[in-house]
Amino acid sequence: MKQKWFVLGIAILLANTSFAVDGEYLSDFDLLWDRTPKAYEESAFLGNGELGTCIWSARDEILHFDIGDTRVYSEKSRAPIGKFILKTKGTTSDFSMRLDLHKALASGAVTTSKGTVKFQSLASVKHDVVMVEFTVTGNEKIDIELFALPGAPADGLYAIRKDKSVQLDNPNDFSDPETYKAIMGMGLVKKLDPEERGDADGIEYRFVPLKGGQGYVLTWKFEKVAPNRYLLVWTTDYNQDVKALSKTEGVAVIKNALEAGLKQVEQDHVAYWSDYFAKPFISIPDKRIEANYWVQMYKYGSATRPGALPIDLMGPWFRATPWPRIWANLNVQLSYLPMAVGNQPGIASTLADWIDANHDIFIQAVDEKYQHDSASCGRGTSPYGPTGFWGEYGNFLWTLQDYWHFLRVYPDDERAVQKFYPILKRANNFLIHALSKGEDGLWHMPKDTSPEWKIQGEDTTYNLELLRWGLETAIYIGEQFNLNDSDTTRYQQILKELVPLHVSEDGIMLGKDLHLTGAHRHFSHLIGLYPLRRIDIDCAEEHALYLKTMDHWLGFKFDKPLTRHSWSYKGYTRTAATAMYAMLDEPEKALDQLQQYFDLYLYPNTFYLETGPVIETPLSSAAALQELLIQSWGIHNYTTNLVRLFPGISARWPEACFDGFRAEGGYTVSARYTQGQTRAFRITADRAGPLQLRFKSGKDLAKIQSTQGSSWKTSFLNGWTIVHVDLKKGESIHYGSVEDCRIPVADAETKEGHFHFGLNEFYEKTGEVDL
Repeated sequence: MKQKWFVLGIAILLANTSFAVDGEYLSDFDLLWDRTPKAYEESAFLGNGELGTCIWSARDEILHFDIGDTRVYSEKSRAPIGKFILKTKGTTSDFSMRLDLHKALASGAVTTSKGTVKFQSLASVKHDVVMVEFTVTGNEKIDIELFALPGAPADGLYAIRKDKSVQLDNPNDFSDPETYKAIMGMGLVKKLDPEERGDADGIEYRFVPLKGGQGYVLTWKFEKVAPNRYLLVWTTDYNQDVKALSKTEGVAVIKNALEAGLKQVEQDHVAYWSDYFAKPFISIPDKRIEANYWVQMYKYGSATRPGALPIDLMGPWFRATPWPRIWANLNVQLSYLPMAVGNQPGIASTLADWIDANHDIFIQAVDEKYQHDSASCGRGTSPYGPTGFWGEYGNFLWTLQDYWHFLRVYPDDERAVQKFYPILKRANNFLIHALSKGEDGLWHMPKDTSPEWKIQGEDTTYNLELLRWGLETAIYIGEQFNLNDSDTTRYQQILKELVPLHVSEDGIMLGKDLHLTGAHRHFSHLIGLYPLRRIDIDCAEEHALYLKTMDHWLGFKFDKPLTRHSWSYKGYTRTAATAMYAMLDEPEKALDQLQQYFDLYLYPNTFYLETGPVIETPLSSAAALQELLIQSWGIHNYTTNLVRLFPGISARWPEACFDGFRAEGGYTVSARYTQGQTRAFRITADRAGPLQLRFKSGKDLAKIQSTQGSSWKTSFLNGWTIVHVDLKKGESIHYGSVEDCRIPVADAETKEGHFHFGLNEFYEKTGEVDL
């Protein structure tokens, strides 16, 4: 009989009491399994920001633990490592598993014909190891087998799919017997330098030279620690120069973890994650969407950490893919949107930190004749070295827009001037070198790809909007900080003479003579709206143009229902459309788009797959939810900070709240919404500056208070109440019962008060549907 999970539902608090995001609350959203996961996209997943593991069962296995490491690159591609396979005497008769989000622990039980194997696993940040503890009962006995994969570039191995002489049942798993046999016969594998295996004080290691001169060491120990208890612990070490790689560094790491003891490692681990989840809070009436939000926050904390590499397309969870690196025509940009707003600056900064430390990567990506003043990136790039530019001029500017968003949320003037401004200028200059003056006296961009569209064209909206944003932002920084930069005048002149967007009866076009004639999964022609927010939100003409463009973009009909495998629209289409409709004050359309994402594209563990893993899409679903709750950007050339509360809340949601979110301008914001009105808010300024706060409430505005006595004035426009105030540094403006911002709201959908991804009855109630 399947184990029945009993989950304590949360009691809805009726008193004005503070609430903590603790294990009891998040347990309502833990992932649950009542059967064995059989695929990557069904697995439980753990990570410490570099090391990672997915727990599932491939063909003829009881269970295995994948070995992942975001650092391990062979040449310019991620490289596979392998997996640890659990071996038992008996055969499986029952299985259950839980991924505890708050503690970042995966625990479960395998019932076999000989007894039971219980396990608990974690990926420790402090001790830099993955640990799995096994407890065996009955007549069961266990062992662990390392299944090693060759140290070849993943994209090279993935090319086995093109070999028509080989028929593969599961090419997406390099360890599948048929696929493994095929890749081991490939020329690039046969040419690899030999590996070395050894043992140091009972700790095993595998030293693996990689193609391109890199290398890694996998170090592990499996031992019996008590009559019925076993412990598996592993770590990996990587170096871009295999000659500098130590064979014993991992041995020392494992010894230190074992000396600390499993109890101490777990205590340190739980404390780390408790602190991670202590900052922001949200509660909404759709518990499936809320559950996903918390899973994505957990995924962020597992995929990277302060000081680690930026998130690529997989994070620390490896799978066969043709895209084994950082991707930059949408992917890395969407991956980073939620973390600044979600009050996780250490993680949100990892992309900017990488850019700061690696300007040469972007300078070397452009032709040598432009390297004196320019920088860019390829569509796909390694975190360690350049990939040459080949098209999509705007990609690097979009990546820098993420950096700028981070600086707007966490203001740092010194970093903006000394680190960000020089690389922004280089990115602008690269596009400027490509401009040509037309007979109309205007500057034009050359023929290029509008990302994911099949036909090239001149003056793509994607390139023009990103260049406009880049020029405007550079001009602002130059003037704001009195840099006396001669390029400011040059940028102003180019901006005046830059060709306007091309517009047709259907709205904004992809570019010159580039009409949107069919479904387009990318939103390249709408990037000015989101995430650049180059819109006068109060201009009726601009509002109408963007709304017309959106409705045309999403309005194509199909002979067959869409599935998650359709290439016309994808998951990120829906998450971006959610944000855009919320910006345009279309909350019902916004929620419809978000619901389509959940109905069609998510897999049981919230992973997302196209040809390979693309982590940005589920991560962007967290940003989409944030956009329903809060939006912020600089208006009037960044001289005023606009913050909008609950811009995308549907009438189907009677209430919602959040506490501790961040907003552009350097604000910390909390708010509660009930029955169409903002009932409470608090906004605190990290720095002095003008704020325009918009919310929907017409009652008791005299109750707005300031902690330092700043005066404000109010106005009303299109259903919004607008508060204009110049806040001092450290000052807060608040309204209503701020304690209510952290009181959970009731479940308006299922009335159950909880939702669990994984393989279980909760998830099955909302399985894939056709649209």
